[in-house]
Amino acid sequence: MFGDDQDRLRFLGKLGEVCATAQCEVHAYCLLKNHFHLVVETPLANLVSGMNCFLGTYTGRFNRRHRKFGHLFSDCYKALIMDGSGT
Repeated sequence: MFGDDQDRLRFLGKLGEVCATAQCEVHAYCLLKNHFHLVVETPLANLVSGMNCFLGTYTGRFNRRHRKFGHLFSDCYKALIMDGSGT
């Protein structure tokens, strides 16, 4: 998923673009070699459309850069609702 630091920078850049457009906010992230974790606030309940745009665009850019084809992500992302109530 990340071949080098340039891939990580492109990933974060695209994440920033999508969040600005979708009006969501990233509170935390962790980029590992083969997956990532995000804590994202989506006041407009538009996580699905934002993630589809984000993951699709990143996959296309990654594949073009590394001359690969097909899916980069094998499974759908896992989303958990966090309401801040502490329970």
